[in-house]
Amino acid sequence: MANPIARGKGFAVRTGMLQARGDWVFFMDADLSVPLRFVGDFLRAGGQADVLVGSRRHPQSEIKIRQPWLRERAGRLFNVALRLSGATRLRDTQCGFKAFRREAARAIFPLVEQDGFGFDVEAIVLAEMLGFRILELPVDWADAAGSKVRPLRDGITSLVEAVLAARRIRHKYRSHANSRS
Repeated sequence: MANPIARGKGFAVRTGMLQARGDWVFFMDADLSVPLRFVGDFLRAGGQADVLVGSRRHPQSEIKIRQPWLRERAGRLFNVALRLSGATRLRDTQCGFKAFRREAARAIFPLVEQDGFGFDVEAIVLAEMLGFRILELPVDWADAAGSKVRPLRDGITSLVEAVLAARRIRHKYRSHANSRS
């Protein structure tokens, strides 16, 4: 399904995840930085989890081709800032290799509001707040030249979007929990 207007990666992924069929629904970056052959092993490793998150920071991950130094440092700083802000506990939210059990995807993605790169964090926070089990898994990863992501500008925008989304979601779900007590 094509989107008639370019609204961002978050919008495109959300649209696809809501249209996908199967016991697991999955998205990965188009540059194949994690190879297609990895999908089966990744899904089998999921066990009882509801959400599987590929992580370049997992001790068992193999980085075949590293990103340029500045880009890699910016990504690490992004995830440190997310953890320090309390947005997430995960070490790598931006690896574009994630799978959701169908039930989890159907519960999470209608609630995702971010159209930009901050959508990954928003989906993870929603999964956590809705009680889904999240598992970070290792990946084989290779940088693919030609990314359109601008580390400084997109990174700052994504960080602000992700932190604000995490706060909004946590506030909303805490309010619901408190009102039921």
